Amino acid sequence: MLDSHDLLDVCWTNGLDTPCSICKQHFDNAIAPPVRTLRLPEASLNAMPTDTDLPSIKITNAHLHCLKTHNVKLFPVSHAWHEPVARAYASRESNIQAARIVFEIPVRILVAATQRFGPNVQIWHDYISIPQWQDSFRGTTILPQIFQIFKYGGTALIHLDDEPTFDIYEASALQDLVTHAPTLKCLFSARWFRRMWIIVEFMMCRDGYLMNSRFEIMSSTFSSLMKQVAETSLALSTPLDPALDWMTTIPMFSKDRSTHNCLGHVYDLLANQGCRSYRDRFIATCAILEQDGYSRSLAELPQDRQEACLWVSKRALQRNDYSPLLLRPSDEPQHARVRWLKGHTTMDANMWGLGIQTGAAHVPPIILSDDSVELEVHLLGIVTDTMDLLDGEAMLSVQCLVCKTSISSKAYMWQQPKGASKLYRIPGLAYQTSDSGQIGIVVEDPQVIGRARPGLPRCRCNEHIRICIN
Repeated sequence: MLDSHDLLDVCWTNGLDTPCSICKQHFDNAIAPPVRTLRLPEASLNAMPTDTDLPSIKITNAHLHCLKTHNVKLFPVSHAWHEPVARAYASRESNIQAARIVFEIPVRILVAATQRFGPNVQIWHDYISIPQWQDSFRGTTILPQIFQIFKYGGTALIHLDDEPTFDIYEASALQDLVTHAPTLKCLFSARWFRRMWIIVEFMMCRDGYLMNSRFEIMSSTFSSLMKQVAETSLALSTPLDPALDWMTTIPMFSKDRSTHNCLGHVYDLLANQGCRSYRDRFIATCAILEQDGYSRSLAELPQDRQEACLWVSKRALQRNDYSPLLLRPSDEPQHARVRWLKGHTTMDANMWGLGIQTGAAHVPPIILSDDSVELEVHLLGIVTDTMDLLDGEAMLSVQCLVCKTSISSKAYMWQQPKGASKLYRIPGLAYQTSDSGQIGIVVEDPQVIGRARPGLPRCRCNEHIRICIN
């Protein structure tokens, strides 16, 4: 039997190490760390999640590929860490609060999952499933394995243990959302929604079930709830009913299950989420954009956060993702060497706003040896006048250099033109908020100083040229 004095010394070191429960072979942590799962033995199947006395549990280790081969069902648990547990992790010293939480919460979740989904349920919970004090499992080393576990599990249990808790209910109509508005406001204010790593976990899964602090599990999936919220939002008139103002605070990632295929959109998802290290934002970016090659990408990601930002931005450009050049700058200072780089010290939710990429540029950008970027674009003309509009937008007057035809184009400018600014269209490039071929850049000296939606050109001059951005 374990007590609070030695529990973390056992769980978080090598006290639970065994060979694989399926193939009986030992683990090579550098290649395939163990997937440690919890389940209830037959004698504990009648336990209830709120019982005073916790039941016995069975802990097993297996290779991920063995679990896949034998089609073993497991639920990974996504949750926000508790402060006593975080302190114990950082200090490598146990404390009574941490020891109690590390054992009690996973066991109660397991009991609740067993009651809901049947006696063969297994869960993966990082409080017990990862030996947190072993060096080979600390920091970012284990992240590729964690994300693969969530991907394999398919459906996560999302534990929102904030107090006061929310009540489980099943909404089926607009009036239900209005009636249960306080419950939903409480639900979406949970700290789980404010953390960054849970975004990656959730994106790796197909879906999830919400669980409250009483270990009650919502019968419908999280995506079903979000679908109803989205449909309700569309059906309502503007402005929202004050009882539904909580809808405006829902984090973007939980509303958006689309393919996250450009760096700018991922920055929007991550910008307001909490994390311990700024470099972690670029680790998460790699996990979202490069799921298949994530282990390799993580090994190559520079330790310096500004170099990490440059690395992920260049990777995006190499995938024909123009969004690093279209990001609106925040208040951060310009990078000392690469002037087009943004997000190297500050990630702001207002940097993007164009949604996912829906159409690829006809010609990918080329990164040169000095990290400047060569683009093949359509020259629309020279900017002859700028009129400021609301919210940072401007109306540009642009004249074709060949036939002198004039056009107007809305643009978001982050620098005022000082001289011979030119407007270029990027053929083929489109995002959720634009039509194909209607994304442009304003360039001067030779920097991108604004992005535009120029529409189709009025003349047929159609001058395609190559330009260099630095």
